[in-house]
Amino acid sequence: MSETKLTGDAFELYCDVVGNPTPEIQWWYAEVNRAESFKQLWDGARKRRVTINTAYGANGVSVLRITRLTLEDSGTYECRASNDPRRNDLRQNPSITWIRAQATISVLQKPRINASEEVTIRPSAVPIILQCNLTTNPSPLQSSFWMKNGEEIPGTRKNTNTTEYKITKARAEESGEYLCVFTFASSPVANISIEVKAAPEITGHKRSENKNEGQEAVMYCKSVGFPHPEWIWRKRINDVFEVSEPEFSLLAYPLESNLESLSTAYLWAL
Repeated sequence: MSETKLTGDAFELYCDVVGNPTPEIQWWYAEVNRAESFKQLWDGARKRRVTINTAYGANGVSVLRITRLTLEDSGTYECRASNDPRRNDLRQNPSITWIRAQATISVLQKPRINASEEVTIRPSAVPIILQCNLTTNPSPLQSSFWMKNGEEIPGTRKNTNTTEYKITKARAEESGEYLCVFTFASSPVANISIEVKAAPEITGHKRSENKNEGQEAVMYCKSVGFPHPEWIWRKRINDVFEVSEPEFSLLAYPLESNLESLSTAYLWAL
């Protein structure tokens, strides 16, 4: 298998072996164009960027993870497994005493993207323009587009290194996390996020609720804005609003649109 990553990213390789007795697992590495010069990898190597977790039972399972990738991490990674009693005898040929599986990892320089700073929507705000400029890219550009809260914004896909998105009506409903995304012919997708913040705008479901003693009453409030607010419900007692925990059951969760947050209070008489 082969995989392409960008500098600063991470990757994981998995190795699952079966045998009786359970085989020992080791990880090895060879630099690009030096496929015959393998060196063993150890947990904590490369300034603790290498993590190896291995577990033995009926079979053996090992996971190799390398974080904060650099260009020098490119190469061939090899999982070796053996239950041959002679496996660690240096006089033996490893190709005979060990079975091996390989993966090629290519690390490319991460593209550089200059982007707008985060924005806070103000009352009577003027239109907001978000901008991104791709200054370096590891392979030819295929397209650029914008996303909001995890979904692509229709009509924003282009084939340019510079892209912008205009929020014409700067209201709380338009707040959220925006991404400008760049795709390439032969390298991973690159993106950068821009937060558009707004103070919560809260609306209530209804102003009053009439119930008989012992019945359940439900009230809820909705908020638009980003980031989502922390909800607190209070009850007015002698003209003072206080939290009355024994009488409240509180739920708070984001709605499916990711733009709104909903809080519901269930009340009952004690």
